[in-house]
Parts: sequence; C-alpha cells; structure tokens
Amino acid sequence: MPSTRLQLWLYLPGALVLAILLGDPWLLHGAVAAHSPATVAGWPGYGLVFGQPHIVGSGLLFLDGALRRPCRPLLRRAGLLAALACALALALPADWRDAVLIGWTLWHVMGQQAGLACGQARVAGTTAARIWKITLALGAGVAAWAVGGETLLAPPPDGPWLLWAGWAFSASMLPAGWLLWQARRQGGDPRPLLALQATALLAYASVLLGYAVLGVLLLRWTHDATAFATYLAVVRHRHGRLAAVAFVPLALLLSLLASAVLPGAVLLWMVLVHYLAEPALWRTGSPLRLALRPA
Repeated sequence: MPSTRLQLWLYLPGALVLAILLGDPWLLHGAVAAHSPATVAGWPGYGLVFGQPHIVGSGLLFLDGALRRPCRPLLRRAGLLAALACALALALPADWRDAVLIGWTLWHVMGQQAGLACGQARVAGTTAARIWKITLALGAGVAAWAVGGETLLAPPPDGPWLLWAGWAFSASMLPAGWLLWQARRQGGDPRPLLALQATALLAYASVLLGYAVLGVLLLRWTHDATAFATYLAVVRHRHGRLAAVAFVPLALLLSLLASAVLPGAVLLWMVLVHYLAEPALWRTGSPLRLALRPA
C-alpha cells in the first residue's frame, strides 16, 4: 500500500487549483474560466488518461495467479452483479443513467479515499468514519450531478442541488472533527483526513465559482493517482522494479485498445465490476490483502 507520505504528495495538485481560483479573476482577468471546456468529457483522450487506465490496471494485478485465486469468488460475484447492473443501466433513460453513474462514481471515489485516510489515521470501521464517508460522497455526488460530472452534457449548474451538496459537505465537518480527535488519541496520522476534507471542499468551491472542470479533475486525479500508487506498490513488492516501471504504460496501452475495440456495454461492465469489487478487495482482512503479507 502507498505510504502516508506519498499519499499526501498526491494531494498537492489541490494547491494549484486553489491558486487558479484565487488568481484567475484578478491576475488573469478570468482567462482560465473563459477558456475552460464545459465538460471534461469533451477533451480528446480524457477517458484514456482518467478512469479507464486505473480500472484496467486493477485487472492487470490478477494476471498474478497467487493474487487471483483467493479473490476468484469475489470477482465472480462482482462480474455477475455488474452484468445485471449494466443491463438495468442501459434500460434507463439517458438522464437517469447519467445520474446513477455519476453518483456511483463519486461514491466509489470518495469512499476509497475516505477508507484509506481512516486506515492511516487508525479510525477505520467506526460509526464516525462511515458517516464521514457518506456525507462526503453525497456532497461530491450531488455537486457533480448538478454540473454534469464527466458526461458529454454539461447543464447549467443547478442551484438547489448545489445547495443540497453544500449541506452535505457542511455535515461532513462534524464527523471529520471527531475523527481528527480520535486519530490523535489512537496515535494515528490525522493528515490524510485533513487532506481529503480540504480537497473535497476545494472541489466544491471550484464548482460554485464556475470552475467545475477543475473540481472534477481534482477528485479524479486524487483517486486515480492513489489507485496507481497502490497497484505499483503491489507489483513492485511481488515482481520487482522493472515490472512496476512497465505497469503504467501497459495499462494506458490496453486502455487505448479496449476503448477502440470493445463495445460501450462491455466497457460499462468493466467499470461496474471495478466499482463492485475494489472496495472489498482492499479491505483489511480481504484475500488480496492477506496474499500481500510477507511470508
């Protein structure tokens, strides 16, 4: 697993986003806002850099039979449930489908980051940790849905929904404060908790100030970079430095091939398998975590 120090470095792009939010209106006269696209999905290659590569990367881990075998029952269940969820999603109207996928994506992103932060702070599994995760995911999901998330459509920001997102983020401050106090009592590291809370609030501020794309990119970067750091740690631990160096280019290449060859329904199925399986795969005591323990 990535070290706490590395994890904190991965939050540093938030400082750049903050500098843009503070400096663009006065120093650049709004040039960044004026030239930002309405949605990240319109950027050429966006899906080949964010989202898909780390999903493919998680699958590459299971080319290692020693990791795949203990996780096979979980992966099989996730595959079947994802097929059912995919069929249901494709049967929904496009607007409903987008809402479900945006919400599920942010639940996955914030849930994984919150779980990792709580583990590093030694407060995982507590009621406060669960409430914190739920409120962060609700705030991020509702805010992302209000501005179109990563979909091709970018509706005008929906004020009432953004207000509800603000209430959720405000509610997250209470369990966050409790977790910080508990982390200090338990001898854990509170910095990952602070980093994630600040990043979530900064992403929300980006949406409110008209820089929704920056908010989406910030959350996507934080999650994807953390995921790749985890995968690289696993690959290096089991197969050495050379395999770790080749891992990211291989994931990018396979993502390009998958996007070019596979139909959209299959790509959606891959995403849903990832969303269903990864939280359980990395949970303490899971077959994968047990397989990674030193002999």
